[in-house]
Amino acid sequence: VKIVSLDDSALVYYDGKGLGLMNLFGERLSPANYFSIIPLGFNRYSVQNQENGRTALMNQNGKLLTPFDYKDISSFAANTARVSKFTNNAVDFEYALMNTDGLIISDWLDSIAIPSDDSIIMMRNKEDWIRFKDGKYEPFLLKFEEIGRYDEGFAPAKTEGLWGYIDEEGQWIISPKYKKVNSFQGRYAAVSVDGNHWQFIDRKGDFVLEEKFDSILQYQEGSYSIVSKNQKWKYLNPLLKNLNNDWFSAAHVFNKEGIARVKKDSSEYYINLFGEYIFKSDELLDFKNGIGVFKKGNLWGLIDENGEEIV
Repeated sequence: VKIVSLDDSALVYYDGKGLGLMNLFGERLSPANYFSIIPLGFNRYSVQNQENGRTALMNQNGKLLTPFDYKDISSFAANTARVSKFTNNAVDFEYALMNTDGLIISDWLDSIAIPSDDSIIMMRNKEDWIRFKDGKYEPFLLKFEEIGRYDEGFAPAKTEGLWGYIDEEGQWIISPKYKKVNSFQGRYAAVSVDGNHWQFIDRKGDFVLEEKFDSILQYQEGSYSIVSKNQKWKYLNPLLKNLNNDWFSAAHVFNKEGIARVKKDSSEYYINLFGEYIFKSDELLDFKNGIGVFKKGNLWGLIDENGEEIV
């Protein structure tokens, strides 16, 4: 048996034939019958079998809450996920909302934005958008081509080929003038005017930095960002200042212990939230649950959060 994935509630194991779920004590909660197992939050997992490629919802005890009827299940936010399935023509998709018990709580429509912690979800039926909040449908009078995920009352919206941001009533807060956008995370959002270069804007629509990047990844609700330029990456702190002055050939997100894995020249490093290097080795694995895994030459060992070797 090989452990291949871990979250706060369970382990995913591989037995040579398929994937299964076990608890943190090593007790198997499900048989290894699955092609994939993906954590969705709220102690829920999407599982896919190899027979039909369809997806079902499973809880942390290994119990299937739904049949294998869905093409995709999104991560949960405010106890709600977006699910999709094929229509009768087996080409197009339709979407609905599912709660953590696996119950469908909305109608099936042709488009639904990803649920957010704001408990505001946009749904589209043909050309008409509907707001779904607190279990109720409320029509939107304005027309949009696409609407994204809400964050503190702001959602990206597209009209006539350009993106801007709307409020909960569908009114423009930041007028549509961007080729590409991301949802707001905290105070900032990443936008692209030309479709190739990315910049940060604040909730007034003003550019925060003049510098443009090839890509921007925000995470931990916008607390940290990874930006790239010419296939090099660096970190920005919550104030969009350089975490340190280095550019890396590879950069990974910070984990819950505040440690990230980076690559510079031919070596890999663990760094902390202050941008300080805490360990260097030939090869590293992602830091998890207070343990880092490193390789020097042909041998592997373990370190703690202070960079001290345990094994």
